[in-house]
Amino acid sequence: MRQRAVIAIALALMPPLIIMDEPTTALDVIVEREILAKIIELRKELGFTILFITHDLNLLLEFADRLAIMRHGKVIELGQTQKIRAGGEHSYTQKLIGALPSASGPRKKGLLSKPKNRDFGSTPLLEVQNLSKSFPVSGFFRPKLIEAVKEVSFQVFPGEIVALVGESGSGKSTIAKLITR
Repeated sequence: MRQRAVIAIALALMPPLIIMDEPTTALDVIVEREILAKIIELRKELGFTILFITHDLNLLLEFADRLAIMRHGKVIELGQTQKIRAGGEHSYTQKLIGALPSASGPRKKGLLSKPKNRDFGSTPLLEVQNLSKSFPVSGFFRPKLIEAVKEVSFQVFPGEIVALVGESGSGKSTIAKLITR
């Protein structure tokens, strides 16, 4: 219920870009799909852009226009969802795709769907270039730096859904915090 309220408040402000960092965590799959279907429906009506951050690649394959696959603080692959679904180029992306659950037979259309129109224009709404962030951690003899995000670059165009996906600790939420400051 809390996620629904926060999402409703964010949408009421009618921003051009909404950053959603694990917005459906701890929800059952049916409620998750209903909330996301409503967000996508509102996106079609209102024309806002979404930067979606999650570890759930299977969910993103249903509705994201583009995916940025992250590992160890870096974007290792960035591309159209259908290209990445086909296997991607990076070996880590291929492992992620290979680990997805699959069912035999044709996939049934669910609540979520991608937009038919993919013309998002040529001027980005959000442009991130060479974004980096390090955190100091105590070392045995001296402090050291952990690179949470390493030279990440991407663009998000008006009306598009771009998703950052990666395992826990890959830098997704750090990027969200950095670009909202």
